[in-house]
Amino acid sequence: MVGQPSRRESGRGPGGRRRRATGIVIAVLSALAGAAVAPPPVGAGRRVPTPRPHAASTVSWQEMGPRAVPDLFISFLPSGIDTTPPTMGLLSAGEVTTAAVDPANPSILYAGAGGGMWWGGGPSGGGLFRSTDGGATWTPIDQGLTSTSVASVWVDPTQPATLLCATTDGLFRSTTSGSSWTRVLPGAERAIAALGPTLYAGGDAGLSVSRDGGATWAPVAGTSQVTALAAGAGEVMVGQFDGSVLVGSGSAFHVVAHPTTPPIGWSALAIDPADASVAFAAAAGTSQAFRTSDGGVTWTPLVVPTNPIIANFWARTIALDPQNPADVYIGGDEVLNVSTDGGQSFSAQPAGLDIWGLVPDPAAAGTLLAVTDQGLYTVSDQGRTWASLNGNLTTGLTYSVAVSGSTILAREQDFSVIASFDGGATWQILTAAGGENGDIVINPSAPQDVFGMGTADGLTWSSDGGHTWVAVPAVNQFSPGDQTVAIDPSDPSTVLVATDAGVVATHDTGATWAPTGWPLTGADVVAIDPADAAHVIVGTHDAGAYPSAGALHVTFDGGATWLTVDVGSFPSSVAFLDGALYVGTNAGVLVSHDGGRTFSPDATGLPALATAVASELWPGVESLAAITSVTPHLLVASTTVGVYAQVSGQSAWVDISGDLRASFVHQAVDAGGYLYLATYGQGVVRAPLSAIEQALAPPPPPPPPRAPTLTGAALQVRALDRGRAGGPLVSGGVLRVTLVPRPAGVSGLVGACAATLRGRHLALLARTRGASGALACTWRVPRSVTGTLSGWISLRAGAVAERRHFAVPVRSAVS
Repeated sequence: MVGQPSRRESGRGPGGRRRRATGIVIAVLSALAGAAVAPPPVGAGRRVPTPRPHAASTVSWQEMGPRAVPDLFISFLPSGIDTTPPTMGLLSAGEVTTAAVDPANPSILYAGAGGGMWWGGGPSGGGLFRSTDGGATWTPIDQGLTSTSVASVWVDPTQPATLLCATTDGLFRSTTSGSSWTRVLPGAERAIAALGPTLYAGGDAGLSVSRDGGATWAPVAGTSQVTALAAGAGEVMVGQFDGSVLVGSGSAFHVVAHPTTPPIGWSALAIDPADASVAFAAAAGTSQAFRTSDGGVTWTPLVVPTNPIIANFWARTIALDPQNPADVYIGGDEVLNVSTDGGQSFSAQPAGLDIWGLVPDPAAAGTLLAVTDQGLYTVSDQGRTWASLNGNLTTGLTYSVAVSGSTILAREQDFSVIASFDGGATWQILTAAGGENGDIVINPSAPQDVFGMGTADGLTWSSDGGHTWVAVPAVNQFSPGDQTVAIDPSDPSTVLVATDAGVVATHDTGATWAPTGWPLTGADVVAIDPADAAHVIVGTHDAGAYPSAGALHVTFDGGATWLTVDVGSFPSSVAFLDGALYVGTNAGVLVSHDGGRTFSPDATGLPALATAVASELWPGVESLAAITSVTPHLLVASTTVGVYAQVSGQSAWVDISGDLRASFVHQAVDAGGYLYLATYGQGVVRAPLSAIEQALAPPPPPPPPRAPTLTGAALQVRALDRGRAGGPLVSGGVLRVTLVPRPAGVSGLVGACAATLRGRHLALLARTRGASGALACTWRVPRSVTGTLSGWISLRAGAVAERRHFAVPVRSAVS
């Protein structure tokens, strides 16, 4: 959390707009280090969208970043902290949730992203990457995975081309270093551990075991939802969501303790590699960490320092140095707690980022790989020295994007607003732009005016194109939401902001603000009809039913009177396009052709979007965008399962996700001939609008059947002497005439032929058809008859015919 309150602290509750990515932190895991995750049990109130495989659309998305932003960690250290700041280098603006090292070649690294849903942040999808040069460059290797929410990755130490990857849609196995994958376990899987040749995988269905390198798996009886897993010193330790800890090996496990009260699951387990009786555990969503010296029968709470930078600390991952198990590391929010005495005492090393997993580097004693919300790093010198391994990784959790010319502004997890003023070439942190979540809007008529809505600081305003920002207390006193800014297209000096107390407006581009007086509370969404400024739409949430229900309020007279419409679900976004009004909800898209008086579903081509429940995961439509810079106009829907578009008025959605890895798309905007997406896992991406138009274009009609043509058919006339061609035609001899069609193989050919000699029709000796459709007719000349044998031969295909005439002199057989 570089200098801004985290979304875990700053999330709005039921009184604000839906909590996109706020709330209780559960935890994310990292394989090998033993970290794991604890979402609520299946069926306990969380609805996860069906994972989306790579779409068949040919749209190709270009990653714009953010990546490699300057490290501002030192400037955020509170005064008086007596510690040596870590050396961070450049930060990657993106989440990495798991990592592994090829033990046979330490230059080969694997990094997985997209595990955000494990700790309640939403189903992000960064995918799986491979580096062969120690982290300088990375290549995606998730083709074939049906989910790019990656929780854990494991490399077989005896056959490094064999990998296992745990995702929200199952456990996948590759024997080709990730170039192809086969699912070997269904369901959400989180943790992977190895004890010699025996492998273990834990997930929603419990613990599974494999004894053939991960090719086949068998369930372990008596286990339930697994949230943490560790192996070492001949033992396997399993943490379950109900708070229990199991110990065993093979298929035999027994419960040793329930050390947490109440049971809330485990974010991490770690076993001393030299002594299985010593282990460490972290309780999910808390700062609680424990140590056992009797194999898990009893646990002693550890005294873990609070975070010196922010008020709280969640223990998410634990790792022991394999060469020196007395060195114990506990990672969490912007701090790495380090013990050199086996956990008896800890010192806090400020890290400036959120740590989700710690993986001991097998090639370097005392070195760990740290997977964080800001990328992948090596950590050495007991947490004092950090080095970036992010290379070209772009796995950012992006909530919104605004583009004007070469300016790209993105509201990014843990960075507030990150800006590029050179079209994505370089990026910088804007520290006063109002927190992580929320919208950022550039005034299209006055690009120097930018409005940002963040859950940490509310509404902020920039009058210099995003370089500097000021808060707007006149609005923030009313608790605005995070997607609430509307600029009047007909009067750019008028801006509306939806708040808990109603809609607040400025009519002088932000110089002064005042409540509109409209009788609406709990406002979350506001939109102005570009064709009629008096036609305004406001979406609100229902008190006590947030976030599963809300209403839409419509005025046609600038707010003097209002019509309230129950749309049956929570309205998340509004778009006007060519006289139609579209509303995005958690259940799909609705369309109105009478300004909002009545609505009907607009679902053709959209996947089934689950009805929302009161949880952090929100299947449905995130935003709608009307694209009027192309003809015909387009409507784009950003959803939690991909991005879809339709041609205005056609009411048929087309999946344009193409090669997009992240399924969760928060927002789409168009600028400069491109469609930009704010994705939850792949940062900002863009594709040419021309490619979107091509993907939406109906397939060309099949070409009409080609009219047959026989022009240029070849005529062959042969006199046969004892079956061989050659010589003149003589009385008693045989004549063969062949007509060869061009082109060859024309279907439906019909042929005919006839011949006469001295006024007498000759009987046809044979008529044959060749493979190419050629027609061959054969006649025998009567004996003792001479003269000129004449005739014709024809081929016809439909109404097209080709007839050829021939005349051949017949000589006497005696010369």
